[in-house]
Amino acid sequence: AREAERRGLPVPKPLGWIERRRFGLLQESIYLSEAVRSEAVSAEEVLKEAPLGVIQRFAQTVRAIHDGGIYHLDLHGGNLLWDGERFLLIDLHRARILKGLSQEQKLRNMAQIFHSFRSFWGEREWSFFLRSYLGDDPIFTEEREKALERVSLLMDRLQKRQWASRTKRCLKESTEFTVFRVGEIRGYHRRELSTEVLESLIERHQQFVKARTRELVKDTAEVSVTLFEDRGRRVAIKAFREPHALDRFKNRFRTHKGLRAWVAGNGLKVRGFPCPKALAYVEKKGCLGLGEAFLIMEAPDRGLEMDRYLCVKVFDRHERRGFIQAFARWLSDLHLKGVYHRDMKACNLLVEEEERGRWRFLPLDLEDIDLDTRIDEAKVFRNFLQLNTSVPGSVTWKNRLRFFGQYSRMNPVIRDRKAFLRRLDEASRRRGIVYVSPKGVVEERFPSSH
Repeated sequence: AREAERRGLPVPKPLGWIERRRFGLLQESIYLSEAVRSEAVSAEEVLKEAPLGVIQRFAQTVRAIHDGGIYHLDLHGGNLLWDGERFLLIDLHRARILKGLSQEQKLRNMAQIFHSFRSFWGEREWSFFLRSYLGDDPIFTEEREKALERVSLLMDRLQKRQWASRTKRCLKESTEFTVFRVGEIRGYHRRELSTEVLESLIERHQQFVKARTRELVKDTAEVSVTLFEDRGRRVAIKAFREPHALDRFKNRFRTHKGLRAWVAGNGLKVRGFPCPKALAYVEKKGCLGLGEAFLIMEAPDRGLEMDRYLCVKVFDRHERRGFIQAFARWLSDLHLKGVYHRDMKACNLLVEEEERGRWRFLPLDLEDIDLDTRIDEAKVFRNFLQLNTSVPGSVTWKNRLRFFGQYSRMNPVIRDRKAFLRRLDEASRRRGIVYVSPKGVVEERFPSSH
């Protein structure tokens, strides 16, 4: 801070530094600085709806920090304060004093800034910031396009790192989640759900399964699902069982399906995708490994599985095209963000119809979702085949092709579209169509592509 002040950089005036030691070992360290005005706000707040003049001041401040040889390792909008007259750099324990910053270091700081503003800054603000920052810097004016590509790549990396970090919060103590362990029972749950309520929900689930009441939706050797009302909200509980000793043994060396579903549910929320809200995950261990696991979710109070929705919905021409475009945009966004559903059948997608011709798509069977994975053409083909053979045969080839075209424009991962479509047609004909209608399971031949 003293060196930054000496170089004329905008930082709160440093007043002193105190450290407390015990037996020569540092116990505590305190940095003192002049207090910033109480009305000061972070750059994130002031730049949401700031005039171009304030953005220009902000860009010039960042340029001055770089020219002064200060490299801040965490230069986001929250570490710059606006006091009404100027921007002040804080959190200086993350700053390094250098003779000069390299191009890569400048680009990293720009990526950090743009990433923290991505929710409210558009191309107009980015371009204006860059023009205000760059000036006549030859490093940037000569290779501006290459520099911008690098900033975009660094922003993507920061975004993925942030997604991964926030996803892991559901596995540890945080402001939103808590962890508990009692003997052979381990669990994670949202703080809004108490341990007593959690125990009550699991007991009710077990009672419904034993009595085989109407709340029991599914019951097989591996899975049981119940759906019921509790304290004014609909709750779905999915219990995973391992009837075979070999499967229990294998689960000692792999992540259990229930835990994968818990992480995926929270990971989807972090990435901005709607899905059933995961409330808790509890697992009970037996002598040979995991005995039983429970995933507790908040069940949506409306919507239909896509295959049933397409059976009962009567579209007009405009609505049909809007639905196809909305679903193609959702699926391409899912893949572009590295989210892959290994069982993308229409029955595993919930469709919620909203006002003004808008739809929400919620993935089900969360244990089959992979996060932060590379979606190549083979995985896209598998998802298209699953969807193609699980929607009603009344969906014409023309509309299927329209969906394919919309997806391909948004996510151009398919190299040879004609070859892809030929393979998809052949594989779909071999498999046939199987879907669930309001009357039950339906099997159909695949419609003609001519």
